[in-house]
This record gives sequence, structure tokens and C-alpha cells, in this order.
Amino acid sequence: MVVVSPTAAQPLLTPFGIDLKPYSRMDEFHEYGGTTSVARDLGVRGRIEVPLERRTAVATSYVAEVPGTSADAPRVLVWAPRKPADHVSSDVLAAVGRALAARHVPFVLVDYDDYLDRAGSIAAIRDALGERKIALVLVLERLDGTALRFTTPYGDLIPAMDLYAERAAARHEVTRSTATMSQLAERAPFIELKTVIISGNGGQGDVRPDASALIGYLAGRTALGADELLH
Repeated sequence: MVVVSPTAAQPLLTPFGIDLKPYSRMDEFHEYGGTTSVARDLGVRGRIEVPLERRTAVATSYVAEVPGTSADAPRVLVWAPRKPADHVSSDVLAAVGRALAARHVPFVLVDYDDYLDRAGSIAAIRDALGERKIALVLVLERLDGTALRFTTPYGDLIPAMDLYAERAAARHEVTRSTATMSQLAERAPFIELKTVIISGNGGQGDVRPDASALIGYLAGRTALGADELLH
């Protein structure tokens, strides 16, 4: 069976006196329940040519790890989807990478290209992570607006995130509710791991510096041995 658009189908049906316009609209759910279908076998065959062209597209993600950390130390994974139109990721990752390079804290930074096969790309990154224990995932989303927002179904992480933002002088909205796991769907790479979505509150403004300051403060706490977020 080949599904064609109304534009392609109409020339095939016109010789039989069939007009598709009355049927070219969105139906309400159950609108035609219990009614007889107008579809019928026309007793003819149509020939449709579908020209195909092979193209190759490449998605490249980058994974970097702060050097000089213990192999068995729990890692903080900073996950930044690459969306050029947004105030996101690459700038924050670069700032965080510069700040963490000399601290030897167990951080992994992922510049994630979600242009093509999401599941395949995430699986490849998981393979690259190997046996590293990931204790916390911080996902950077749209960082436009006047304040950071934190979304997580892990209520025990919320007080620490709000406190860290305050101590880092990062503009943020106090988190008033715990998210559901469904709110992480298609946003978090590893749904089974503790995850916090860091985003802006939208509108005019740029909170990339605030996200960088927050993650830098978290890294400082980690370097001091604080484990509010990792355990």
C-alpha cells in the first residue's frame, strides 16, 4: 500500500467522478462512529512513481571529561543539546570547561547533536561513558529570559539547587513544585538517572552567565567533598 497526498490522488480519481475536497479535513474523534464508510473498490489499478535519492547526513556529539579525577568517583554529567537558534549549551559548556579544568572535579560535559537519530546518538554517548558512574545529570535547555528554572522529579534535589543558585548569585525562580517523570520525557537522556532540567523562564534576556555561575558553584561544592546532590 502506498499513501499519497490529496494533491497526488485527485488526478487519479477525477476520471471516476470522485472529488476529494469534501473529505480533506480533520475529523473530530468518533465523529463517524457507527456510520458506513464511503470508501469502495474502484476495480482499477493506478501506477505511481516514487523517485528516491540517497543522501548522507552526519550528527556529531562531543564528550569531554575533566582530567585528574578518580576512576570510581561519581560523575556530574552536564548535557547540552546543540540548538543554534537558542541561548544554550556551547557557550555554557565552554565557560564551565574553562572553570573546571584545573579543579579536577568529576564532571563530564556532553555537547549533544540531536539533529538525527536521538536514540542512536544517546546510545553511542552511553557507550562512550563506559563504566563511569553518573550520579547526577544537568540538562541545559533554552537559556533565554530573566531567571533560571529548575525542573526535576527528584524533590530531594530542589533545596540544594535553589541554595546553590542563591549562593552563586544566579538569578533564579524558587522551585515551588516537584515535576513528574513524564516531564523529563524527550528532555533527559537517561531517564533512570537523577536529573535536573536547567532552563530560562523565557522572553527577553539571557541567563547563560547564571547557568555557568550555578554549575561552577556546584563544582566548587563537589571539590570540597559536599555531596548534597550526589547521594
